[in-house]
Amino acid sequence: MANIKGINIKFKGALKYLAGLLFLVPGGEMVFLLWLLLDVTNEKAWLKLPDIEKTKISAKILLVSLPAFLLLGFLSNYFLEAFNRQDAVNALKLSEGKELFYSFLLIVLVVPVLEEFYFRLILFELVEKTAGAGWAILVAAFLFSLVHVNIYALPILFFLGLVLGAAKRITGHWLTAVLGHSAFNFLMFVQIKLI
Repeated sequence: MANIKGINIKFKGALKYLAGLLFLVPGGEMVFLLWLLLDVTNEKAWLKLPDIEKTKISAKILLVSLPAFLLLGFLSNYFLEAFNRQDAVNALKLSEGKELFYSFLLIVLVVPVLEEFYFRLILFELVEKTAGAGWAILVAAFLFSLVHVNIYALPILFFLGLVLGAAKRITGHWLTAVLGHSAFNFLMFVQIKLI
């Protein structure tokens, strides 16, 4: 059993490292959520809000990173145009009404919580304990970008993972990464629907 910031996680052996692979399976996010609900004892320490001053620093890092995101988006469009975008992006472009509303909730609220819970809380802290913060940021960012199974978006997602890992490291709290991830997904949602 691993104890990470007040959460007792009862993943057995290698499963604690491989749980993120559930994101590769269609509907795997829901399996991961169910697994967490059944397998995590809540001592509420992980729900405490992060330090506001450190969160402001993380927000500044995210804002300063915006030009890099734009540059990576341009480079991906230029060099990786032969690769298809995710099916979810194409489906989102066509969605309307209730489907659009549910997609918004899923993309901007649910997915960031689930992904950051795994990548910036469970995986990050397990790697950090064994290899240090630098490796934790790199490994979590790399696996985060791979899980999306999209070569077109790989550079942006890897960079996003680095920024979210840095934000988590600065504040010491995974909710900072959730906020950054939600903001990023909101901007992508708006971009996809408008362009």
